Amino acid sequence: MPETGSINKRLPKVPTQQRSRERFEHILDCAEAILEEGEVEELSIYDVAEKAELQAQSVYRLFPSAVAINYALAQRYLDKMADDITATKSNQTFTAWQDNFERDLQLTREFYHAHPLALELILGSSVSKDVRAADRANIARLANSAMESLRGKDNLPNLPIQKLEIAIDIVDAIWSQSYYSHGEITDFYFKESFRAATSYLELYLPRYNADE
Repeated sequence: MPETGSINKRLPKVPTQQRSRERFEHILDCAEAILEEGEVEELSIYDVAEKAELQAQSVYRLFPSAVAINYALAQRYLDKMADDITATKSNQTFTAWQDNFERDLQLTREFYHAHPLALELILGSSVSKDVRAADRANIARLANSAMESLRGKDNLPNLPIQKLEIAIDIVDAIWSQSYYSHGEITDFYFKESFRAATSYLELYLPRYNADE
């Protein structure tokens, strides 16, 4: 998470000292517990301060607004998602690029279903523009990871990173619709997102792996 100042009240002030960092994470843990029982729009600094057993001013020093807390939580989820996917991928064998892509989508879906609040914070209708910016950075990170996998196959042509980012955008758009309609990423929308994204990528990559 990038270090931020006090100019933008929608963003947290990320501390560098260990003690302040521990307080920062404690506040986020308390906010997460509150949000898991309520709505994102209902979060208040005072409720978080009470849950964390801190003075409201202590929370304000790190989080100038409730939106800043939501941003920090979303960023923490995005970081954990990327780390979890990377760790799991390292233990799996690359096959056809379509299989590789589907596996990445399945891992992402499993993460969202294991962390329902992440769905609301990242794909929900109330997402702030700052969270969307953080998600853009995460999409770029995932696209770079996918690119590394593709480079492991000599028979695949070079693919501009923007193409992979667009494919992930296609998935996100369909998953947002699924979450809006059903509160989760259903099997139907998962399959449709995979079909839509791979159909786009197959404009630039082989329809079938050459080893098959």
